[in-house]
Amino acid sequence: MFAIWLALFEQTAGELFVPDVAAQFTAKAHRIAASLQLALFHRLGQPPEGLVLPTGSSTAVGHREVP
Repeated sequence: MFAIWLALFEQTAGELFVPDVAAQFTAKAHRIAASLQLALFHRLGQPPEGLVLPTGSSTAVGHREVP
């Protein structure tokens, strides 16, 4: 969903800014995309899809632990 947006953003940033500044904007865009993906697809009480937890570990969600 965000791959096209990120590709266009990176291309535009590369055209408008020097490489160091474009990289800063691009890094921020990737963080925003990751945040939006979590907001859209994360289900409370479950780790985000694709998150691999070490065997025997758990993640605290609120006051409840999720294996």
